[in-house]
Amino acid sequence: LINKYIKDCQYYGQILIIMLYFYGKGGKMLKKYHKIVIITLVFISLSLGLCCAKTFPQKPKILFNNQALNPIIDLIENATETIDIQMFSFTNYDPIIQAIKKSAQKGVEIRIYADNQDANNPQKKNKEGKILGLPEADLEELGVQIRWETSSKYMHRKIAIFDQENFIIGSTNWTKNGFQENDEADIVMSDCDIACQLAEQFEKDWQKSSQNFSK
Repeated sequence: LINKYIKDCQYYGQILIIMLYFYGKGGKMLKKYHKIVIITLVFISLSLGLCCAKTFPQKPKILFNNQALNPIIDLIENATETIDIQMFSFTNYDPIIQAIKKSAQKGVEIRIYADNQDANNPQKKNKEGKILGLPEADLEELGVQIRWETSSKYMHRKIAIFDQENFIIGSTNWTKNGFQENDEADIVMSDCDIACQLAEQFEKDWQKSSQNFSK
């Protein structure tokens, strides 16, 4: 999968090649508007530098214990195209659910693949009627796609991939205990190659998953 920044680099690179071609030919237009040409070339150079910086792996950040919540919310809310979440335990934890809803309302394509354990059950409610498991119906109304592990073994992964570029992987389940109570460790980083490997495995798991929760 081609990263959007690589596409930008290709686009600006083509413009640069065309302009250099005409410059080499001694085009009158470039001589007449040489200031505009210089400004444009500077802009293209800066854009290329930014694009290339984005496509190379960024320094990873290690998150311990309750440090993961805010970075994950930032990743969810700043995603522009896709979010793929593969989570062992994913319950109705409001800060995360609200961030997902906000991103879905912006048109981001979101897919969630969760284990079919009882804690995730979208029908599980407390005495007041609040959903305790993953609020499947509410999210699906906003276009979020949700699927479930079908085998008897645990789907124990805790991974989220954002725009095929940024990702977080580690021990934290997306639950209140995972974010507030437990001792956890996660790594968040930007690396297109690793993100694509994770995305490929996600696609394989997605194809064998079920649209219906069942034990």
